[in-house]
Amino acid sequence: MRSEINEIPAVFTRLLEASETFTSVQKLLATQSIKSALILARGTSDNAAHFLKYLIETQVGIPVGLTSPSSVTIYNTDLHFEDVLVVAISQ
Repeated sequence: MRSEINEIPAVFTRLLEASETFTSVQKLLATQSIKSALILARGTSDNAAHFLKYLIETQVGIPVGLTSPSSVTIYNTDLHFEDVLVVAISQ
């Protein structure tokens, strides 16, 4: 855990250096017919998912939910993702 905490400054530096990429993704999302977004994550990736949820909602303006990958992988659910941005986060 200490090593992950020590990585925080470098992670934020990389994020700031990639700000143009984020702006282009924001513009792309604004021009698409996306009505909502779902983020699939488990474990420590859930923390990143929560951050991304707030980022998309506040910067793009579409509602975001967190979903369980096991709904599909274990329970074989047929989910309908029309006009939904689906983001999977994995370590």
